[in-house]
Amino acid sequence: MNDVGRDTALALRAIVAYENGVLRRLTVRAGLCYVLAKYSVYATLAALADAFAQVWSDGMLAIRGVLRTDVEGVFESKAIGEETYYSATNGDYYSVVLGQLLPAYRKYAQRKDSACIDDAEVLIEAIDLYASQLKHFSLKEKLVRILSIFQNSCSIDAICSSFAARFDLPREAIIAVFENNCSVFGESSNAWYYRASAIYVSDIADGASKCNNAPECIETDRECGESGVEANMPIYVCDLDDGELDGRLAKVMRESFSAGYDYRSSLMFAQFCRRYRECYDVDLRLRREALEAHLRQMGEERDGKLFVYDEAKKDQLLREMWDFIERAFDIGATCVCLDVIVAKYRDRIREELFVGCGDADALVELLESVPSKSSAFGTKKLKKTGYLICRDDRRPSFAEDVRRILKSQYEPMSASELAKKLWFLSETGIKEGLSHSREDVVITSKKNQESDRYFFFAKNLPISAEGLRFIAEWIGQEIARKGYAIDEELRSAMRRQMPSVADDIESFTTYGLRNCLAVLLGDQFDFNGRVMSAKGVKVDMSTVIVDFCRKRTRLTFDELQEFADEVNGGNMYIDKVMEAMLRIDEDTLVVPEAIEFDVLRIDAALGNLIDGDYTPFRSLQHLHLRLPHVGGGLSWNNYLLESYVAHCSQSFVLLHQGFCRRGTYGAIGRRDSAIRSFDEMAIDALVCDDTWKTTNDALRRLYENGYLAIKAFAKIDEVVKCARARVQQFQKHKVV
Repeated sequence: MNDVGRDTALALRAIVAYENGVLRRLTVRAGLCYVLAKYSVYATLAALADAFAQVWSDGMLAIRGVLRTDVEGVFESKAIGEETYYSATNGDYYSVVLGQLLPAYRKYAQRKDSACIDDAEVLIEAIDLYASQLKHFSLKEKLVRILSIFQNSCSIDAICSSFAARFDLPREAIIAVFENNCSVFGESSNAWYYRASAIYVSDIADGASKCNNAPECIETDRECGESGVEANMPIYVCDLDDGELDGRLAKVMRESFSAGYDYRSSLMFAQFCRRYRECYDVDLRLRREALEAHLRQMGEERDGKLFVYDEAKKDQLLREMWDFIERAFDIGATCVCLDVIVAKYRDRIREELFVGCGDADALVELLESVPSKSSAFGTKKLKKTGYLICRDDRRPSFAEDVRRILKSQYEPMSASELAKKLWFLSETGIKEGLSHSREDVVITSKKNQESDRYFFFAKNLPISAEGLRFIAEWIGQEIARKGYAIDEELRSAMRRQMPSVADDIESFTTYGLRNCLAVLLGDQFDFNGRVMSAKGVKVDMSTVIVDFCRKRTRLTFDELQEFADEVNGGNMYIDKVMEAMLRIDEDTLVVPEAIEFDVLRIDAALGNLIDGDYTPFRSLQHLHLRLPHVGGGLSWNNYLLESYVAHCSQSFVLLHQGFCRRGTYGAIGRRDSAIRSFDEMAIDALVCDDTWKTTNDALRRLYENGYLAIKAFAKIDEVVKCARARVQQFQKHKVV
């Protein structure tokens, strides 16, 4: 192929695509020589750069440097018109390219006393080199392409052995191809020597174009230009025995490739060669495939990478891990969490076993192999259940492990103390064990943080049968009297009537005591937080909360909230509470009897502050100094004013949606006015406000003026409708 111009550029791209599997193993210099010499083609610098861009990323600059500065005269240039075309000598094609590309050929070429290639291994290496291209061709074309790279003939025995080894082809089929294609391979001699005709193999463009469309021929991984040896040295030869070579390779792997060696990466092969040279000051005389074979013999493949074992460290680590498991089983454990083993030996598992810390199956497989290697580990067998290691004679149970530890304790254990006793379980396993032990394992502290909680086996509560009988009788009497019993009152009754029993359980908090009693007496009573009731009988929690308040002359909202959290999931029933209590500030409630109000004077003064039929609380917060003094050291504020109107005032009423934990909302209205409800007040407020247009505007204005605690009102549509009707009616009368 010696045409020039556009056709040559297109053919060159097809050739490069066809030879991609070979070119990716070569340097820029050898690759250019290989294509230009083998196909006798002249090509411009631009055409070469365009074609080889799919193989190398070096670009035009590197190609120009190779073509113009090669001192050995490998490349020739020829000026045609304004373009310069380059080619390479055929002689150098064999001496340079095949010397680097095909180690087997170099081995053969050094034997000058042989007239032909009579070594099947030489041909096998050539077949392996062109494996990706050969699979697309017929037997005849396979033979042509392999034999064309050698200057000498090849014996029929070597050809048949190599093709049988790689393609499983019978000898008779190969001989038939030779005998039926004498024009291609020539007549056979007595020694059965064959070679491919140079005329036949020179025209490769058709095969290249066909191969260019086959995705399997286009290799995606480019061989790095840095190889294990110099270009003209036999890559497969090594002057070390296998033991010494394996030791060197293992050292490089341990020091530089602890995360594994990716045998598919040409870049990693180049890195391995460089590290070997740095360690031993000599080149690694192994080709890529040979290195892979050595590493596979020394270790194993995991997740596409090769790892090499240090058997001594591997055995030591597995023994330690097995001892760890045996200690857990010896103290009665039903299972061991792999999470704990991985956390304890994480770095060593990765560095010495080459097992991913998430690969549970592989880790258990290694552990299972240990007992069979030494009788020192006994005859017990391991089994894997989920992410647990178990013995084949025990059923895994987190709950059983937790209960076993707590049963041996007669004082509550903290979470950290329990974790130390259960060192063979993960944090998740301990939590699961506690959650499945609720029928007899209780929490004895009210700490919000799990790390501060204390746990106890309820049946270990240090209380006599007589003491337990007294508690049951007392609870029953309280339920008969008022419908429920409270834990604090039980504790007080025990101190008064059975001090000896109270002393035995003095170290237990009231919270912990009632949780234990819920287990011990759960078949007789229902325990709902601090409230105990008859079995299956629902208690009105609002009554319980109001009773809780009335038994105190003074309490804070925080105390009330804590009680509500324990008995009612946090619902304080604040409207019910405010019917029974007075609020004197943001945080404090008192019984109504604690304050005496001068109702007549206060109502008279308040009448001077109320503008019209009602006034929002927001407008009154700066007018408290005008109200008469209140005894007991109290000062007026909106909270106290809200409670006064709700409980004591004779002339005023509250116009609001309800009491709020934070803030006072709504208004104070005159008792004798036409506005008797919050809805009527909201309608009137909107009629007097001309700044709203839509329902959302109306809702926003009610909220901004302090009538609503939140920007939500179930009856807003109805209120807006009535307000608009009144506005229209007012405007109609105004026009008339």
